[in-house]
Amino acid sequence: GTAVAPVKNETRTPITSVSIKVRSDVKADYDLDAATVYVTTDSNLYTIGAYTWVSGNKEYWEPGDVPKVQIEIHARSGCYFEKTTGAGKFQISGATYGSVKRQNNNETLLLTVKLTPASGTLDYEFRGVGRLSAGKRHLGRGSLRRSV
Repeated sequence: GTAVAPVKNETRTPITSVSIKVRSDVKADYDLDAATVYVTTDSNLYTIGAYTWVSGNKEYWEPGDVPKVQIEIHARSGCYFEKTTGAGKFQISGATYGSVKRQNNNETLLLTVKLTPASGTLDYEFRGVGRLSAGKRHLGRGSLRRSV
């Protein structure tokens, strides 16, 4: 019988794990686009691209929210991401693995992480005030009672 030819011979260098550091300044009274996320890596096999908030239609953070960010990670020329799925393949400092999608012939990863907010920033004295409805501008930390 004839031997089955292997699927297209992979000549690119496989990347089998990803290590990044994530820093952010999310606070509960920030507008979504006011918070900044800094993502860095020491690897020379891939680079960090853009990030987007995965927020589901919110205008600003509220206490108790777990901010999620999707980060693009690009394999360097001649490299590709091999089987980089599952939390075990990712070392993430400053955030927690959420999920990952591979694109672009496995040369781009879309990694969703959950940020670990700095202690207390998403939990100051908002208790008892109730959630502000989205759509209203955020009124900061002062009293929500309207002066007559």
